[in-house]
Amino acid sequence: LTFVNHSSILIEDHKNNFSLLTDPWYNGLAFNNGWSLLYNNKASQILNIISRTKYIYLSHEHPDHFSTLFFKQYSGKFLKNCKVLFQETRDNRLITFLNKTFKIKSLIFKHLQLSKLDKTNFTIIKCGHIDSGFILETDNFFHININDCDFSNFEISSLKKILSKTKKKKILYIQFSYAAYRPGKNWLEISAKRKLNTIIYLYKTLLIDLVIPYASLVYYCHEENFHLNQFMNNCKKTSIYLLKQNVKHCFLDPFSNRIEL
Repeated sequence: LTFVNHSSILIEDHKNNFSLLTDPWYNGLAFNNGWSLLYNNKASQILNIISRTKYIYLSHEHPDHFSTLFFKQYSGKFLKNCKVLFQETRDNRLITFLNKTFKIKSLIFKHLQLSKLDKTNFTIIKCGHIDSGFILETDNFFHININDCDFSNFEISSLKKILSKTKKKKILYIQFSYAAYRPGKNWLEISAKRKLNTIIYLYKTLLIDLVIPYASLVYYCHEENFHLNQFMNNCKKTSIYLLKQNVKHCFLDPFSNRIEL
């Protein structure tokens, strides 16, 4: 595993010559200049990541997950060997845009369709009308990327049914703080705690072996949303809360290169 930024992790399986990069957003602002990354990746680091990437998974169309700037900067010769993975939608506008604008090749997946990427099992789980997560099965692990999906109980039961058939270790990648406007202090505090309790619920329900909290490493940088920073869950607050609940977890360090599992 290599943590790159915010919601972007590179999963590499060298034995099967497989690699998957999630939601690349590495520089620039998002949401009408309202969101900023905590740090911007150097171009040399991004090029190194791309050189090791075979597939790029995009969870949904929000700009902190689907960064058009990334594709504008690195399309052409840099991404020529990469394929984008995306959920099936009615209009396929994201896939059409990438193909027409940047000549990016794509693969589209139906909800809960078990597919083969080379020798690796891959399943997309849709959430609501816009979001998605995935289950990636490697030789020794199930990688469950929930990201910032807010799954219903029915959707969670579908996940549980798939995962109950395996004895492999299960790793959960999940958002750990709120990412939307709340009208006041009380609502922000409730939302922040709800995110942490969701992690605990999924950890116990899906019998997870390791939680990797991510997808919340941003800074609200506009004067109209600056107050959101006050109550958001940071790494320390999240880790203390999860430790008290005996949740095995690990925050990945973007400056420590890859972590071998």
